[in-house]
Amino acid sequence: MERPEAHSTGIKALKAVSRVIRSAGHKPQEIVNDYGEDLLVETRRRNRLDANRLWLQVKGTSKIKRHRKRDGLRLQIKFDHAMRWIRSVDLVVVVLWDVVERVGWYAIPSDQVDAFEVANSGTSSVTLKFSQNEEFTEEAVDLLAWKAYLEHQRLLVLSARDAERDKERAEGVKSPERTLTELDFTDLLNITERRLEPDGLRYQLRLEVWEEFKNLWNDLPEGMEETQRYEEIYAAARKTTANRWKMIEPRLDLPSALIDAGAEFICDRLELELGIRGKMEEAEAREARERQQAGWPEVDR
Repeated sequence: MERPEAHSTGIKALKAVSRVIRSAGHKPQEIVNDYGEDLLVETRRRNRLDANRLWLQVKGTSKIKRHRKRDGLRLQIKFDHAMRWIRSVDLVVVVLWDVVERVGWYAIPSDQVDAFEVANSGTSSVTLKFSQNEEFTEEAVDLLAWKAYLEHQRLLVLSARDAERDKERAEGVKSPERTLTELDFTDLLNITERRLEPDGLRYQLRLEVWEEFKNLWNDLPEGMEETQRYEEIYAAARKTTANRWKMIEPRLDLPSALIDAGAEFICDRLELELGIRGKMEEAEAREARERQQAGWPEVDR
């Protein structure tokens, strides 16, 4: 029995997109029961599978002119699909693939769809925009893999910090889980390095990172008010972390929670040498007491 043209086009597009993913060094798996996503991509980092996943919906076409508008390409998707994709913990990407010219473009629903606006519009579909500059290539797959990884790590760090606060309130002790979660990331950024010692696994700050941070720290002007100086030191640690990330993938910004993860480890090293963290906490506590004594109003909640 001959397959309908739309079905045949869809299969061609799916196979073509899968080839691009495999060429980029990642592993695509076709979804048997299609609920709106066609491919599950297991991404790799340093020859290891990432803990996160990347989902792709592939739309094949042999008539790309139908999707071309003055300001780019357009694709209508169902409202229910759009809402599920933007609420997904994993990154979901839609690929529009031209089976004639053998080229495709990608769009990220969570970057375009406003859940509140769509829910109040009463519409049954959503329009996705595809930029001509965002072709679905091996380089694009790598970028999307990094984007999925960063969002996964950001959520892990935030969750570990919440768990640590809960444990500290309940038991009065800190949990090592947050530190281990953050160190997995700083190790990938080459901020820290692992060493297996007789008493277990140890992390230490890489020398080149320490030197970069010290150069920024030493450039701070003299005569600063104490609290401000400590804030500038932390800002230097954040900048060092961001700089290390830009050496890996300059096209993506590092989420603030992950920048803080690197900055805190750098400041931990400074704490060992100068006791800077204790001084920062003392200065912040002193500033809070001065505000209270001066009768400053509380911040609105």
